[in-house]
Amino acid sequence: MTDFIDIPNSNDLQKLSGHIKNFRKSRETANFFFTARDQSNMRLGAILSALIGDSGQAATLSNYASSMEDMGDYVQFELDGRSLAGWLWGSPFREGDYVEAAVKKQGSRYELFALYKPEERTIALYPHCVKGTRAYLRSALKRTLLVNAFFITVLCILFLFVGHQSLEQGIKFVSSLGGIWSFLLAIVLTTGSCVAMTRKWIPFAKLAEKIFRALEFPSPSDINLWESTTRWTAPDEDDEDEEDNGLYFKY
Repeated sequence: MTDFIDIPNSNDLQKLSGHIKNFRKSRETANFFFTARDQSNMRLGAILSALIGDSGQAATLSNYASSMEDMGDYVQFELDGRSLAGWLWGSPFREGDYVEAAVKKQGSRYELFALYKPEERTIALYPHCVKGTRAYLRSALKRTLLVNAFFITVLCILFLFVGHQSLEQGIKFVSSLGGIWSFLLAIVLTTGSCVAMTRKWIPFAKLAEKIFRALEFPSPSDINLWESTTRWTAPDEDDEDEEDNGLYFKY
């Protein structure tokens, strides 16, 4: 059975710092990205595909619906007498480490959203939180333009060089009203798909930005942890075992 984890309420985050005590972590599978509704829609799509005879699509959707889990660490520890717990994408931390934590107070406990170890510039966050809002939107725009360029190029090749028509006929069709509408339809479909994915990912970017702001990082909306990890990781630095420590970053 898939456990669906909703993105937690991230208002009023604050920073706590201190040395880790009584550190415990459990590597678990859960779904942090898709919802139960997404799973139901994929199963319905698989059934409809099977009914119309598209067995390949049915098998693909059925596989997606049954294997939607991510890996994450549920960590629990004390920080200078305060009890913290929460989900992280990875947790390369040890007993006694000095860390800064982005948390939200929940009664007598604190819900954890991120841990940062300044000494090693190591940060682990709630799953899928990697970029601030502006950094993510820039990436999304670039991806949309590249996808559109790819499909327009494919359509040009199909219209000009595939089939029995001559190159002159292909050029005539491309410049005709039918050709223009074909390009516009392709742009609308690909852009619509990219926008839908952007809307799906943007809550994680907003949460990441709130985390960066709570940790007092400069320009939180522009942070891209993929880029900072590449910049701060030495070429000869040994990679940690992801199976043990999960996914984390350098900043």
